[in-house]
Amino acid sequence: MASIGKKISVFAFCLFGFGFLFGNSFTSSVDRTSLSIHEQLILTLQVVETDGEMPKPSLSQVPNFKIIGKSNFTSTSYRLVNGKSSSTKTFSYKYTLMPTKIGKFVIPPQRVVAGAKIYETKPIEITVTKNPANPTKSTDSPLYIKTNINKTTVYVGEKILVSYFVYTRYNVSGIRKVTDPVFDGFWSKQTFTATQVNFAQNIVNGVIYGKMQLASYQLTPQKAGTFELSPLVIVASVNLEDDFFSFGRTKDYRLVSLPQKVVVKDLPPSPSDFNGSIGKFTIESFVSSNEVAEGDAITYTIKVAGNGNFVDDFPKFAQNESYRFASPEITSQEGLNQAKYMVIAKKPGKFTIPAVTFRVFNPLTKKYEKLATKPATIKVKKSENSYDNFQSTGQGATAVKKKAEDIDFIITEPSLKEGKFWITDYRYWVLCASLIFFSLVLAKILNKKKDKNFDQDYLKKKESDLLFKKYMKEASALASSGSIEFYNAAHSGLLHCLCDLVSLDRGSTALEICDALSAKGFEVELISQIKDLINKFEQARFMPGAMVNIKEDYKSLKSLLRKIDR
Repeated sequence: MASIGKKISVFAFCLFGFGFLFGNSFTSSVDRTSLSIHEQLILTLQVVETDGEMPKPSLSQVPNFKIIGKSNFTSTSYRLVNGKSSSTKTFSYKYTLMPTKIGKFVIPPQRVVAGAKIYETKPIEITVTKNPANPTKSTDSPLYIKTNINKTTVYVGEKILVSYFVYTRYNVSGIRKVTDPVFDGFWSKQTFTATQVNFAQNIVNGVIYGKMQLASYQLTPQKAGTFELSPLVIVASVNLEDDFFSFGRTKDYRLVSLPQKVVVKDLPPSPSDFNGSIGKFTIESFVSSNEVAEGDAITYTIKVAGNGNFVDDFPKFAQNESYRFASPEITSQEGLNQAKYMVIAKKPGKFTIPAVTFRVFNPLTKKYEKLATKPATIKVKKSENSYDNFQSTGQGATAVKKKAEDIDFIITEPSLKEGKFWITDYRYWVLCASLIFFSLVLAKILNKKKDKNFDQDYLKKKESDLLFKKYMKEASALASSGSIEFYNAAHSGLLHCLCDLVSLDRGSTALEICDALSAKGFEVELISQIKDLINKFEQARFMPGAMVNIKEDYKSLKSLLRKIDR
């Protein structure tokens, strides 16, 4: 016990005593003297006050480095000797520096002036290299970074996946990134980043390690050449468990991944219909039904599956007198790109959806390949509630009735005597015939314009109704099964219905919809209910963990739609 007490006394003296022995001081230090061009350097300027105040140092420009961050902190220690107390204040100013070029450089001396005394630090030599001086490259090491890259030779535009893992046999309590990798010559997208320390057991060469994924990036090369992916640099904090006095202490280890080289080749001369898709893909298309009633709709789906970089340039189909294509609903996920079209049949008969083609480059065969769907033939049956019947009972019937009323106004007068009035003059009849002819021409032009407008409005309303029914049918099925996807269909269907109701563009915000409803004279209470339901659906869709009750929310949706319909 006496020995332990003696050790503690010596430790306390070392911790608090040296500042009182040597007075004020000003020093500089760095966390390392060798680093790569992509790494960072921590420069610390430390001021110790034991004999009067010292001014705050100001870091002058450091040649060949740029300052990208800074921080500072203060600590105070007290000492009581023979009834007299004294204190020491330590001010630490930390600067994060990034080198701007490769070579050997000197951080010049820094200076502060306190009264008549000048304090000056010593110069520090720094070596900046192209690659890290000590990358962790041996799997025999108890702590290292490993880089996984799925391809090292690719074509321009071909995707690469790069992932970084930490392997350890230590008890790692914390990890922080020092330098992210730099991907010059590539378009990059980070697909994963670790948010907490979480190791899983993994066996390497018969030895048990903890393995943790740090980050993943999807890279797309933009030009040909040989490129080197710069390293990822981290600091791992390892818990020390050597003895009793190590309890709660950690030691930091700096880990650097090995740089990776990637060879990027130019694509061979491309055909005119190549749109940039690179990879191995398959294509298929299908329709929801090969028969449809006039005025109803089917769904036409195109699926492109495979691995690679697919440019989802799905076609826009031209409209004609037989069918009409709505804008496609496009979804993209890893390995699958899909487009769904709603096709409205406009008249009885048959029509054919033409084949769709894509030109892609397959890096495995090193050739351009043509993907093509098969044409689809659709039979359209005449409907009792067809568009033509609707026309004949609508504006057409009104026009016939109007003409009948006009005929009723023709009055005959049998008492008129022949040859006594101007009505027998041939010029009168020429004038009447001319007026009738021009009236008929004008009426035909106006009716064509009216029918054209009617046709567009009818088809637009038909398309809107079909889309709404589709969403509500999907929402009903999902509500019955208790699927959380109910909220996607219900939210889309409700917004679609409301936008069409107030003649707003689809994609309008809830606030814009409610303002338009208010302008149309809807009750304040109903608008409030609409706003609340939209907010509930949005929370269920975009806020994981939100409280939901699918059956009750489906009842609320149906009740709200009935009120809107009234």
